[in-house]
Amino acid sequence: MEARLRGEAAAAEAKVREECELKAEAARKDLAAQHAEDKAGAVEDARKQVQGQQARTVRHEVSKWEAALRDAEQRAAAERRAAWVRGMQERDALAKKEADQLKAAAEKALGE
Repeated sequence: MEARLRGEAAAAEAKVREECELKAEAARKDLAAQHAEDKAGAVEDARKQVQGQQARTVRHEVSKWEAALRDAEQRAAAERRAAWVRGMQERDALAKKEADQLKAAAEKALGE
């Protein structure tokens, strides 16, 4: 009878060990799946972060180029205005010179 009890105890122990091994294997698989899922999530988060940083960098560069373009356009407009003013001044100076020459010629003609 003692041998039979020992046999039953050994069988029960083997059954419990087998169940524990199955549970442990299932837990390892769940843990591996969770780890893979966490790793995939971390990779996706890193990818999104990099894309966000790239988008911010691109927006920053675009903003810098837009500002440079605005500045260049403003300088060109100021240069056009300055050139126009210089042109008007030159025209006025030439007109005054011609008027002075005509006046001198008229005085000379009247004096003769």
